[in-house]
Amino acid sequence: MVLLVLPIVLTILFAGRGILYLLGRFRPHATSLRDINLLYVIASVFILLCFILAIVKFFSRRRKRTRKEALLIVAEMCIPLVYFGLFHGLTVVADSFAQEQFCGRGYELYTLGLRDRIESKADIEATRDWLQSLGSEEYRNGNAISNAELPECLRGLKGARAELSADANGSAKVSLMCGSGIMGSWGVVMGMKDMEIPPSDFGTHGEYRLPVEPGVYVWTEFE
Repeated sequence: MVLLVLPIVLTILFAGRGILYLLGRFRPHATSLRDINLLYVIASVFILLCFILAIVKFFSRRRKRTRKEALLIVAEMCIPLVYFGLFHGLTVVADSFAQEQFCGRGYELYTLGLRDRIESKADIEATRDWLQSLGSEEYRNGNAISNAELPECLRGLKGARAELSADANGSAKVSLMCGSGIMGSWGVVMGMKDMEIPPSDFGTHGEYRLPVEPGVYVWTEFE
């Protein structure tokens, strides 16, 4: 049963790119591209070993198998094939588009995880109250601020750099560059509910942007 359950889990996490969502959601600061590549190698080697063991079981006939046992062994052999087929297929499709990045559209799942992280950790309404309390001279021309100057509602995001500026409506907004992750730099921009969220830029050093709610979005930079 282990040879069936673990490959299914690894297929969802790695071939299906689910691991990228989890990293964006829970550990965006702590993982580098080298680390995730190593995880993929380890998972692929394990899947290959499961496939080999399933083949050995299939050709080992010490006793007559029940129908259920035979189907289980066939499933144990098929899941690794699905893993490698899905992984290869998504990679080939990704390579055919210039804007695709690591792990084939993996940046979308990673940024989705970042969005859910911001929803759970950021107090958006408290941030807007703070922005409305600022004088126009504090943000009109752009103003970099330290973490110590950020309100308590934003310090939990552990931004590496923060900047105040004005949106197209002249209202204050705060941009936090929260560090480097497996997809490159990433961050969040918070403003008033009527702040326009720009579309994603798929060019070199562009950004994939995902709305959290009106006036708030997360972004991941392409490197």
